[in-house]
Amino acid sequence: MDIIAPSHSVFNDSRYKFLSQQLLLPINLENVPNYASLMPRLKALRYADASEDVFFVPLTYGPYGLAYNQQQLPVAPGSWKSLWNPVYAGRYTVNSDYYEANIYIAALASGMSIEDIKNVDKLNTPEIKQMLTTLVSNASQLWGGVDLASDLSGHTLATSWGFSFPALRQQGERWKMACPGKAPPSGLMATPLARLYRAALSIKNRRGVD
Repeated sequence: MDIIAPSHSVFNDSRYKFLSQQLLLPINLENVPNYASLMPRLKALRYADASEDVFFVPLTYGPYGLAYNQQQLPVAPGSWKSLWNPVYAGRYTVNSDYYEANIYIAALASGMSIEDIKNVDKLNTPEIKQMLTTLVSNASQLWGGVDLASDLSGHTLATSWGFSFPALRQQGERWKMACPGKAPPSGLMATPLARLYRAALSIKNRRGVD
């Protein structure tokens, strides 16, 4: 077995089958005494449920934020709608992997409430789909995984976890996170125990790797 750290969105994802194919082993909480100190809501996350067993321990947490280049945009954007402003077409970049986060920011930009964002039926609308198409079409590029300085450099706006900011500063670009009025989507990395070979095989089959 091995320890892996997938993002929160893959546990019940039908493409990876981590839970349905029993690729994960239950965690012995006697070996993780600080688990009891976690916030209750982090111990009751619906997307990782499979049984009464615990399969993951939250490891890292961070915002998928609206970042802006202070040298190109001295005043912080006040809304997620900025990404749909034609003025910034071709001048921003967004992540290609965390598709659900892009759905959430489209919903926020449309004016949807935080509570309604939890409702899949309210997200699955022609308006949101069109907004996502526009978001991707008008991006100058899409970055994967975590943001690097090379992903954001030269842009005016970006979605970002903030990892690239120190390297961007060393290159002479000053980036900051905006506060667009509504809380940004967030990502949670979790540490489960996996049956290594079967988990690797599942990922290989998903990606079509030989």
